[in-house]
Parts: sequence; C-alpha cells; structure tokens
Amino acid sequence: MLKNRILAGWIIAFTIGVGIGLYFNGYIRIALFATIGVLCGVMIAAHRFYTYDLKKVATICMITILGMAYSAIYTVFVFSGSGEYVDKEDTLTAKVTDIGIYAEGGYYDISVKKSDLGLGKGTGVRLYYTEVFKETNTGRTISIKRGDTLSCTVKYNKHNSNRLYSKNIYVIAEGSIDSVITGSGFFYNLREKSEEVTDNLFKDYTDEVGAISKTLIVGETADMDSYVYELFRNGGVSHLLVISGLHITIIVMSLYGLLEFFTVRRQLRSVICLFVLIAYAFFVGFSPSVSRAVIMTGIMLLCMLATRRADSITSLFLALFILLLINPFNLFSIGLGLSFLSCLGILILSPYIMRPVNGRAIKIKKVLRILLTPLIYTLAASIFTFPILLAFSNSVSYISPLINLFITPLYTYLLIILIPCITLFAVIGSGEVVLAFIPGKIITYSYQLLDRLYESDTGSFSSYIPYMILPLLFALAAILALCLLRRRKMFIALGIFSLCFMASITFCIINFKIQSDKSIITVLNDSYTYKSLFIADESENIYFELGGKRSNISTVYKHGYCRLDYYVMNDVTGTDIVKLESALAQINIKTIYIPDKGQDKIDLYKKIKLLANRHNCDIIKFDTTLFDNIGNATVIVKNKRDNALSASFIATISKSGQSIRVYGGKPIDSITEYGYSSVVIILESFDSTDYNMKSDYRCIKLSDENNTNDKTSYLYDKYLQILLKNKAIEVDLNEP
Repeated sequence: MLKNRILAGWIIAFTIGVGIGLYFNGYIRIALFATIGVLCGVMIAAHRFYTYDLKKVATICMITILGMAYSAIYTVFVFSGSGEYVDKEDTLTAKVTDIGIYAEGGYYDISVKKSDLGLGKGTGVRLYYTEVFKETNTGRTISIKRGDTLSCTVKYNKHNSNRLYSKNIYVIAEGSIDSVITGSGFFYNLREKSEEVTDNLFKDYTDEVGAISKTLIVGETADMDSYVYELFRNGGVSHLLVISGLHITIIVMSLYGLLEFFTVRRQLRSVICLFVLIAYAFFVGFSPSVSRAVIMTGIMLLCMLATRRADSITSLFLALFILLLINPFNLFSIGLGLSFLSCLGILILSPYIMRPVNGRAIKIKKVLRILLTPLIYTLAASIFTFPILLAFSNSVSYISPLINLFITPLYTYLLIILIPCITLFAVIGSGEVVLAFIPGKIITYSYQLLDRLYESDTGSFSSYIPYMILPLLFALAAILALCLLRRRKMFIALGIFSLCFMASITFCIINFKIQSDKSIITVLNDSYTYKSLFIADESENIYFELGGKRSNISTVYKHGYCRLDYYVMNDVTGTDIVKLESALAQINIKTIYIPDKGQDKIDLYKKIKLLANRHNCDIIKFDTTLFDNIGNATVIVKNKRDNALSASFIATISKSGQSIRVYGGKPIDSITEYGYSSVVIILESFDSTDYNMKSDYRCIKLSDENNTNDKTSYLYDKYLQILLKNKAIEVDLNEP
C-alpha cells in the first residue's frame, strides 16, 4: 500500500513522532528527542557513505523528530497555561457544543464567548453541574441543547486527560447556570423543526422508534433511552446512534457510489458530496467528532476534485496530517481512530471485493454494484475498526461483523428514505400512516432483533478477560498485512491472521471460564466518584451499590463478566434510581434487590418497578438481611433497618476450598482500626472459620480470630499471596 506513496510514509513517521512526544512526557521525551536527534545528526554527517535505503531511514527519523518537536511545542503554547486558572472563579458566556448526563448531574462542553477572567474566545471548557436548570419565576425545568448559550458562574480546575485535550477542552469547571438563551439561526431552527416533525410522524409507534429516528437525522440523543443505546452497543452497531466519522464516511461514500452508478462525472460527484457534507455538518452541529469527520472526508473530496487521478489513500493520510497540525491530541481521539481506519479499510478492501461487479458489464452488474456498495463499505470499516473497539470498550460484540453487514446498510437505506419522508410530511402535514410505514417497520423490527439478542446474552464478551492482547495483536497484524503486502501474499497473510484472531478469542473466553470456576472474586471500591462491592464466583455474580456520585458497573466488565445476576441498591432515592438506570443501560441485570423503606417511598418504588419491567428484571425487597448463593459461595448481608446499605452493613462470604481473590482497599497500621468503619467484609475461604479476612474501605488485613496479632502484614507490598492450610487468598490493592 505504501509503495510509491512517499507522502503517506512521511505522514506515518510524523504521526509516530507526535505519539511519542505526547505519550512520553517530561524528561523521557527530552531523552528520546536527544537520542534520535544525535543518531540523525551522525547519519546526516556521513550521508555520503550510506546507501539510498539508509538515507530514507534517516529522512524518516528526521520527520519523526519533527513530529515530537511539534507536539511538544503545541503542548507548551496551547495547553500549558491552564494551571493559572485553578481554583479561580469566573463569570462567562459560552455556547454549548456537547452534553453528557449521569447521576446527580452531568456536564456541558462549552465554547467561551466572553469571560471576566480573560479566557480567550473559543476556549473549550467542560462544565460539570449537579442539578438541572430551572426558571426562576416558574420553576420549570429547562432542557439545554447543543447550540444554546449559557451564562454561568464557575470555578476552574486543571485536568490531564488526553481525550479532553483532543476535544479542545482547556480546563474543567464546576458551577451553576445563571441563564439560558435558546439557540438561533437557520440550521438550529431547521434542526428543531425536524425533531418536531419526526415526533409527529412516528406518534403511532413506540417512543423508541421516534427517538432512534431523531438520532439518525439530527444526532439528538436527549430523548434516547439509555437501554436503547445499550442494545445497539451489544450488537456492535452503536455508531449508528452517534453522528461521527464512521457515520458520515458511510453516508458520503455511499452517495458517491450512487452518483457514480448514474455516470455522474467525477468532478461533479465530488462537488455534490462536498456540498452535502458541509450542509449536513451545519445541520447536526459542529461537535468535535463531526468537525474531524468533515475535515477528513472534505480533504479527500477536494483532492478528488483538484487532480485528475487523485490517490485516495494519500488524500486520507493528508487529512490525518492536517488534523494533527490542528491539534496533535486528536491522536488520542477514539472517534478519529474509527473515522480514519474505517476510511482506510474502505479504500484498501473495496477495490478487491468490488472487482467482480466492476467494469462495463450489463445492467444487472450495475444493479448489483449499487446494492453491494453499502455492504462492502460496512464490511471493510468493521474489519479495520475492530482493534479500536477491542482496546477501548468495556465489551466487544462478537456478532458485530454479521449484524453490521445487515443493519448498517439497512440503516443507510433508511436514511435515504427518512429524509424525503420527513420533508414531504412537513410540507403536506398529513399521510403519516403511509410515510412512516416503511421506516417505522425497519426500526421496529431491528430494535426487536437487538433486544432479543441482548436478553438472550448473545452478542458480546468482556474486553478485560485475560490474554485479550493476543487477538488484538492478530487483528493489528491482519491490518498491517493488508497495508504492506502485495495481492497474493496479502490474502494468504490475511487468512492466517484472521484464523489466529478467531482462535485466540476462543482461547481467551474458554480460559476465563476455567479460571472463574476456580476462585471467588471480591472487589471493593471507595472513592468520591465510585463506591461499590462486587462478588463473583463461577458464572454467578452480585453487585452492591454503596453510594458515590456515579454507577461503577464497569467493574463487572473489568473482571470478565458481561451479565449481572444480582444488583443490590444502596437506598431508595432519586440518585439511586438514576444509577440503577445507568447500570441497566450498560449491562443485562437479572434481579434487583431493593431496601424495604415502607410506604414513604411508594412513588420511587413505582419508578423502579417500571425500570425493572422495561428491562425484564425480577425485584426482591430486603429488610435487614440478604442471603444468596453466588456460584458455590455463600453471601450473607446484614444492615441496620433505617439506614442506607452503605451506612452500616456486614457482608460474610464463605466458600469451601479453592481460593478467594480480593481487590481494593488500603493498608492500615492496626487491625483494630476496622472498628471505626461503616462497612466490614468477612471472607471465609475454608471449612474451618479459624482464619478470616476482615476488610473495609480503608483496609484489607489478615488476622487470627483467636489472637488479635496480625498473621501477615503487607504495609510495604502492593501484591502478595497468603497460604493457609494449603489454600490461597490473593490480595491486590489495585484492580486489574
């Protein structure tokens, strides 16, 4: 692929340099910079004595150094001054560019218009809030949307997140919203009108159909049930619910292929696609993901327009280079990774796969071509984006390639149908039964399919199970084979690496199943954000929500599980319900345990019941004692009648033989210190109860019940294995 593409090779070297410069910060970066610089200097000084190939290596090294230098300079001049705003208060006016919601609040990504402290116009700020905005006079809750303008009082803080830097977030802030000005402009009003028309068009269908339609058209997810997103994520098609690079790439490339079918000239095809691309970006709003996708796809179209024989792959790498010049931290953006790799996959694979239906054949071949184009593009994009999903997601859908081959092209055609249907309905104001029939049925049946797959535990596995590095490496090797090898060798290598990839995934899943049958896992989390207890043995598990600002259900995935048997609520409050809803959206839950708080919480109980019914969960109320078998282990929980679960409870976990693995906690000076804790975990791992492990949020300590002296101290060790009666208890203060 890279042969005769010198510019693409240079851009790859520059990208590697940017990655090294950003990843290795401080003295390590300086040392690497100096080492590579000295080597390049020596090679340049002796360039007359080197061959042509060695000179190419020296050039690549120099470009790599240039990438390192550029990332360092950019970091110093753009993001280094954020520390001066820490703990300072400010009053600012800003435009909302993105929205996130979770328990007890959420965040707004805002672009500054005016700041009393002097933040520059256009500076990105992530504003965390703890309560919804209400009108002062009426008390009515105001729904804030992308494009609205906020006036707020904030207190700044610094962050070190590369992903936030990739979104041009300069500082983070906490504060309150003083006023909201509704957005204006042609495209904002058009977006609002489109949402209203879509609601009216699908009023006879379920709420999910209308919400999915609005997400597909305008990218608005405010009305989207989190459970719906989880269904699409489980099937590996969640990209359809986000206006991102993958979304735009498939739409524009499919339109380009459609115009080519009608023999539209190349220059005119590029102009039409470029116009549609820009108009669509204005319509959905220039979020960071949309902006990156527009720049990348737009540059490719401009190159096709400007040159007679444009090299699409070189154009794609040129787009990557420009994005890194704009912001080197774009390299850490998952959205950019998905956009770039999906485009690369389409450009590399589609010519080989489309060849049987290419050329000046009879009309039936052209019909096959227009029908197969979205399928081919989807297959290519799925293969190349799989490593990104494997590396950065809690779970990976193993049915994703199959589901993508069916649903993604279907939804591509759905977009083509939806847009004229909504436009026609907006003009005539009637005929919703006919206009909504086809798109409504497509969304309904696809939703039901994804729902059944999710409820049957079919579709995904945890990306945290041991040895997942093996399939990741084989997937990367398959992509490199496609990029670097010639045709015959390429297909041979691709076949071998693909088989190894599938075999390694099977090995990882079977190995995890064997290991999970041998031991019980106990995970404690105690922080301002997350407070939880997770217990798993064999195929069963239980999760205790113990307070905190957000649901910590991701810890279930981190230990290899994709389904939760029992979810125990901390209390019955609005915050607990929001965290339950968040958990239900992320993982399939079988049974929910609710503290019995009497008739005072009847309205909240009804909300929980509605959530449980929607997700097909059983509900069990518990008073002061909860008892259940988790695999071959026994779990007994006792708590005070009138308190939340986290306020005072004791959990006893016992299992005969085998081993118990404990994660979390902090060492303490004295075993008696656990007495002041509100939570005590007693782990009994043997037939005899002479030896117990007592642990709370502040300690994990081994003691002899008949003697208060410590049996083992590990104040200076982060990991150890304790052997008692030829059995093992493994203690690790950090989660894997």
